[in-house]
Amino acid sequence: MWHREIFPQKVQSPMPKYAKLNSDDDDAAHSAIEMSQHALPVYDSIAAPTDTESSSSSSCCVDGSDTRIDFVDAPIEPPSYFNVSSIPRQRVLLRSQVHTPVSCSAEIQRTSQSVLTHDSDVASNPDAVFNYFLFYIAEKPTMKVKIRGTHEETHTEMRTVTDSNGRTRTESHDTTKTVTDFSFTLDVTNYVSETWERIEAAPKREMVEPELGEWRAVIEAFTRSENPLKEIHMHKEIEWDVKQIRTWLEAAVRTTGYCHRVHIDFPKSNDTVTALADSDLSHCANSFVTKVLCFLSCLWILFLPLFMLVRNNVTGQLHAYYLCRGTEMEFVSRNMAVILHAVVHRKIGEKYVAV
Repeated sequence: MWHREIFPQKVQSPMPKYAKLNSDDDDAAHSAIEMSQHALPVYDSIAAPTDTESSSSSSCCVDGSDTRIDFVDAPIEPPSYFNVSSIPRQRVLLRSQVHTPVSCSAEIQRTSQSVLTHDSDVASNPDAVFNYFLFYIAEKPTMKVKIRGTHEETHTEMRTVTDSNGRTRTESHDTTKTVTDFSFTLDVTNYVSETWERIEAAPKREMVEPELGEWRAVIEAFTRSENPLKEIHMHKEIEWDVKQIRTWLEAAVRTTGYCHRVHIDFPKSNDTVTALADSDLSHCANSFVTKVLCFLSCLWILFLPLFMLVRNNVTGQLHAYYLCRGTEMEFVSRNMAVILHAVVHRKIGEKYVAV
């Protein structure tokens, strides 16, 4: 236990190196000493001075009592790891609640679909992952509307066949081919807002820890993993009712009298931000050269199922949502003339920019 000592009001021994305290300063010193003693933790082990130490380095108060403390068994805890994190706890974050970083030091690679990194700091530091995602989702995704019309044609071919006895005969074979009548795209990227509106984290139920929050739980599922093939993805979603737009566009194509199959797709690019493990195996597995060699040698039949089984893929749990300027009906009505013209004149490979 701590020894409570109250220094006397008047110190008898001379104090040549210090100024003498007046009565007001003396009272303040008493109050400060008592407050510090109450604030300190209580320990049961008090180190008694040894015979050799007592003569040379005695630490005693004026009344002769020993106040040296043995801190060997004192629990010294580091600051809480989670209290210093900048990652928010709530599941949904609005644009106004998050500050977009002005820079990101991670080395990246770009493809038409994604931005990815093998940076070691991003692979191990949750705050670096969160900063990396925030920096690169500031780049909005691009989207196009691809409209195709196809029909199937069956052709009969006559072939001469020789049997095992050397006799020949003529057989008819029907072959079916898909013919493209029109195919064109409209770039609708200018309808996508310049920045995201909200980001969401949806962790798996088994990985949620109450003290972490959803964002921390998802990100630490990646950073804590020691899997050399681990990866995590942030998906950029465009909030557009593509189902309704598809219905309206198909109805517009039908007004031209076209009665064959109509295909309407909404391909996106630059819609994923990915962080990968900083390991030789991960670099090799995600190399373009490795993918080409596996394809040409048909080794992908063996390695692809193994890769999908071994890797730790945190996907489908982080999403950034972007709003669209104008309604779906406004897009269809403004671009109706271009669409009908391309269908009637059977345009193939034409590229338009939506107005």
